Amino acid sequence: MILGIGIDIIHLSRIKALLTRKPTSLLHFSKRILSDGELKEFNIFLSNQKKNLISANNLSQNNSKQDKIMINNNIIKYLAVRWTLKEAAYKALFPHYRLTWKDISISKIKGMNNYY
Repeated sequence: MILGIGIDIIHLSRIKALLTRKPTSLLHFSKRILSDGELKEFNIFLSNQKKNLISANNLSQNNSKQDKIMINNNIIKYLAVRWTLKEAAYKALFPHYRLTWKDISISKIKGMNNYY
């Protein structure tokens, strides 16, 4: 039985603006929309992003950014994908189910190389 069809699109610039508003925006945004499992996966993803940044900085001899996570396109895409999938699921299931952000969990497909 099909309850509904949901579709959602988002401009990546909108997510980028949300994430760069304040220094704590990334933390607050991710905690608000990600389920517990997604948050654990996202923390692993962030640590990999930080390792990649450190490696790139070591190659360029510019080590001033090693302790910061730069909000790059991969992070923006990761969160934007989850936002849009959850919005589409909400639209498809409403009013039969009134879901929250954390009621829907998007997980990585085993064997896929990227996170988005």
